[in-house]
Amino acid sequence: MTGERNLKDSVSAFLSAHYSMTLATSNGGQPWAAAVYYVHDERFRLYFVSDRESRHSRELESTATVAATIHDDPADWRRIKGVQLEGRAVRVTSVVDKTKALSLYLRKFPFVKDFMKSPLEAITHMTIAGKAVAFEVYRVEPKRLYFLDNQAGFSQREELRLE
Repeated sequence: MTGERNLKDSVSAFLSAHYSMTLATSNGGQPWAAAVYYVHDERFRLYFVSDRESRHSRELESTATVAATIHDDPADWRRIKGVQLEGRAVRVTSVVDKTKALSLYLRKFPFVKDFMKSPLEAITHMTIAGKAVAFEVYRVEPKRLYFLDNQAGFSQREELRLE
């Protein structure tokens, strides 16, 4: 249990210290990757906000299966640390869940408040560069999550069991 607790603490600290993930989606056998800002909760679910017309958002409506990475970008590969995951991403539809996710998101990214006119509008719209953007909140639910730490040894990777 101590090892699992340490791994959970390491993964949580890593996720808290980073801001963007590369999200991989696909549709009709065509892969796509997009960088999105994220926040995570205590169950290692990751939330992101995206324009509902973006390619990855449209693809999630038909295929929920995703993969993602969150990583440092060091010049020396021996210093690479990161999270790799596979799972599913779903649009958050409950107003209560959306509000909780946005609350977490705004704590990590307070500047996003500048794009929201009012708390009610914040649930569905932002104004970016003078343009109203309809957005959705998505939740990535990892089925498998790995923590990679080359500082502990080349290709050192531990699986964090979430189920």
